[in-house]
Amino acid sequence: MKMNKPYFKKVLVFLFLLVFMAAFLEAQVFAEDSDVQSFVTRFYQQCLGRNPDAGGLGHWVSSLDAGDKTGEDLAQTFVFSEEFEGLNTSNAEFVTVLYRAFFNREPDTGGYEIWMNSLSRGVSRSAVLDGFTSAQEFANLCETYGITPVSPDAPVVDPPTPDCINLNGARFTVTEIRNLSSCGVANDVDSFTATVNQTGCSVSILDSDGIWATGTLSGNQLTITSVWYENGGRVNAMYHISISNDGYSFQGTGSGTWTDGYDTCYPTSSISGIQY
Repeated sequence: MKMNKPYFKKVLVFLFLLVFMAAFLEAQVFAEDSDVQSFVTRFYQQCLGRNPDAGGLGHWVSSLDAGDKTGEDLAQTFVFSEEFEGLNTSNAEFVTVLYRAFFNREPDTGGYEIWMNSLSRGVSRSAVLDGFTSAQEFANLCETYGITPVSPDAPVVDPPTPDCINLNGARFTVTEIRNLSSCGVANDVDSFTATVNQTGCSVSILDSDGIWATGTLSGNQLTITSVWYENGGRVNAMYHISISNDGYSFQGTGSGTWTDGYDTCYPTSSISGIQY
């Protein structure tokens, strides 16, 4: 019995499509596995400082692929593992690891200060970790790797910020006494007026030229950073400020780096202000 040519061609086309679809699906599965492997590998590297062992990698990839484990499960296991705890990380190292592993970035100044202050007040590392795994930023990271971030029943919220004094709209007369001896020039005094814009515990401080500094309040403690250009050089400064309970006045200290070409010096200052 002879097979007619048109029918034979249809069979060949059908077989070709079957082979193509099988190869395509296999490639898709491989790509998904590759994403999950990358997710697990980065936790080994960021938390434990090493590449994964084959057994551990296989366990976590299969568990995450099957939906038996979530990104939060992996995080809890790694951060409270005997291996991680054996690293004896300081609070600063612990917070930095969480930012890198859970948010895929370096800490921002405001958030870093909040978590460091929380730990110094006795908040447990477990509570801090919960803040990171419940953050939308961690959920977004998991989704880029095709990972379920947390149990479907768990709420996804941003980490809470501590209570802080309300300074929104406050206007201050500011005096800064600068010690410039390390720069080889005479000390000076700078006076200006500034207005505070505040959203939550994040603040922007504006002078007559625009935004002078930005930072974060924790209670009545304010940490701000500022950058400006002076005498052909660039100044990067950080201030730690204590505000009176009524918000009427403040005082604090500042330190900075003044770079002018190839020369660098390190000015310090005392700063104070009063509302007007």
